Amino acid sequence: MSQKENCLVIDVETCGSMTNPLVYDLGMAAVERATGRIVESYSLVISEVFYGMPELMDTAYYANKLPVYHQGIDAGMWHIVDMWRAWRGIRYLVDKYNIQRLYAYNAAFDRNALNNTIRTLTENEYGCFFPKGLQFCDIWHMACTTVCKEKAYRKFALANGLVSDAGNYRTSAETVYAFITDCPGYVEAHTSLEDVRIEAAILAHILRKKKKLTEKIVHNPWRLAQVDKRISPNQLQLT
Repeated sequence: MSQKENCLVIDVETCGSMTNPLVYDLGMAAVERATGRIVESYSLVISEVFYGMPELMDTAYYANKLPVYHQGIDAGMWHIVDMWRAWRGIRYLVDKYNIQRLYAYNAAFDRNALNNTIRTLTENEYGCFFPKGLQFCDIWHMACTTVCKEKAYRKFALANGLVSDAGNYRTSAETVYAFITDCPGYVEAHTSLEDVRIEAAILAHILRKKKKLTEKIVHNPWRLAQVDKRISPNQLQLT
C-alpha cells in the first residue's frame, strides 16, 4: 500500500449493557497510516442517546464524566448530531480520503456497538452503520502480537503492576500507550476522540516496526500476548 494511505480510526463510549451497547460518544479521524498524523477528526455526541435516554446515561460506566461532556459541549468540543448525521459523517471521511481500512482498539466492540445503535434507533434489524467495502482492522490484535510480546513490555508491566490477578499481562490501549510513551501513570481520558488519538499513536508505533502483521479481528487477542506459563504469585511479589 502507498505510504500516503489514509485510514479511519474510531472509538466509542457507550451506555447500556455489553450485549446491548448504545453509543453516545463517537470519535473518528482520518489518519495518515504510516505516521499516525491525524488529518481530519470529529467528536460527536449522539443526541438520541445522550439526551433522549437519561436513565441509561445515568448508568453509563463513565457517568461521572457527564459534567465533562456538558462543559465540553458548551465550549464547542463536541458536535451534537443525530445518528443519521453521524452515519453521513463517516461516509464523508471515507469518500474524501479514499479510505479502505478502519482501525479501532477492540474493533469488534466498536463495530457491533455502532451497528446496534443504528438498528435500535431506526428499528431496522438489518441496518449497518458502516459503508460497504471497509476492511475492519483491530489495533488490539496487532498490539498483542507485537508490542505486548516484547521482553521490554513484560518487564515494564511487571514493574508497574500491569498484570492481572490471574497472572496475565494487561493489553489495553491504556497500558500499551503507557509503555510506548514511558509514562507508567498514564490514564485514558475515556472520551472518544482523545482515545482515538492514543490509538492512532499505537498504530503508528506498531507499523514503524515493519513486521509482518495480521490486522483482522480475532476473539480474545489478549491471549496471544501471554507467556506459556502464567506468572506465579511469588514472581509478582518479587517485582
